Amino acid sequence: MKKIMNTLLATGFGIALLGYMTLSSAHEEPNIPMDVNSDNAGFIGYAVVNCSNLVGTDIATDYFVAQVEDLSPPQDNLFLSVQVIKDRLAANATDPVSGDGEPGPEARVYGGNGNYLVLVNKTAAGMRTFNFTYHCKAIANDVHTETSAPNVLYYQ
Repeated sequence: MKKIMNTLLATGFGIALLGYMTLSSAHEEPNIPMDVNSDNAGFIGYAVVNCSNLVGTDIATDYFVAQVEDLSPPQDNLFLSVQVIKDRLAANATDPVSGDGEPGPEARVYGGNGNYLVLVNKTAAGMRTFNFTYHCKAIANDVHTETSAPNVLYYQ
């Protein structure tokens, strides 16, 4: 049953992100559930996002940025983090206050065009609900470059 629930959540997460991508250039996905059984301190999700030139231009991606906002009530020693990895570059950011209405800091990697691995994890067992925001951007005029829908590879 747990495997079925995790598969459904992973599929739902991917479909929700894909569906939302077509509606917004802001690349935001709200209210994503994590560890609904509250029993997996090692819960992790990861996906690949591809960044490429702005369509019809030679404006390339300079960096990828991601952040999470933990919407759940505060719980001692339970924090939500996001990591971004490309080639030999990596960044981490943790939402320091759950449920405060503010996202955590950005995890930003200056890796240019290409695939970025994005991981979301938490520090202890307990159900979390979070918002996920991500962008491929060029430094010039802070323009959004092409950002693929996340290809969710693992979510449990």
